[in-house]
Amino acid sequence: MFRKRTDWTRPLPQPLQIRDCDHPILTLATVDDVRELIVTRPQEESREKRTWRYVAGLALDAANGSDGADLSIVLCMMISLDGVACRPK
Repeated sequence: MFRKRTDWTRPLPQPLQIRDCDHPILTLATVDDVRELIVTRPQEESREKRTWRYVAGLALDAANGSDGADLSIVLCMMISLDGVACRPK
């Protein structure tokens, strides 16, 4: 059996905007955008927290072909828990 190739360019079901006050500061449109966000977070925040490791796992699942809706929902929740606004674009 052939295994699907990991495709980090897969789009999210709907782009997400991370906002500061009412100004968009970052738009996440693909699974790769999410991966970049996780990678650029300070190491102790992203790699040590079980919740962010869960988000990273969902991103990998989405890159491997699963529905990205779960990733979008959990990602918005995590960003909101960090005190930053995140909403669909």
